[in-house]
Amino acid sequence: MCCHVEPTCLRGQRGHAEKYSQSLRDSVARAMIFTTLVIGNLGLILVNRSWQRVTLHVLDNRNPALWWIVGGALAFLFMTLTLPSLYEMFHFSSLSWQQLTLCICAGLGSVAWFELYKVFHRAHTITLDQARTQ
Repeated sequence: MCCHVEPTCLRGQRGHAEKYSQSLRDSVARAMIFTTLVIGNLGLILVNRSWQRVTLHVLDNRNPALWWIVGGALAFLFMTLTLPSLYEMFHFSSLSWQQLTLCICAGLGSVAWFELYKVFHRAHTITLDQARTQ
């Protein structure tokens, strides 16, 4: 009888641990996806400011509204990931530095292709213009 009861108890505890582990993974994944989307959308805003110039050159232009939007979005993201009442409301878990770094790289990497396109397109356009003038 004792042998029969013990495995059943262990099975129940293991099932509970697996459910807890799964919900923890879901909340981390949810927080990572949200962070990646916010960073990616901010990158998209910055990249789309100019179709000819690289983003680093465009940042020199004064645009207070842009910085209010970027600052507000980053502040809300920071609060959502650090304040327990907010991250519980969104069913998030706090992220480690490695996870946060991965989200930032994924978000910015998702729009980096457009920056590369602008650089290569500009170089190609300059080459074509030089060929036409000769």
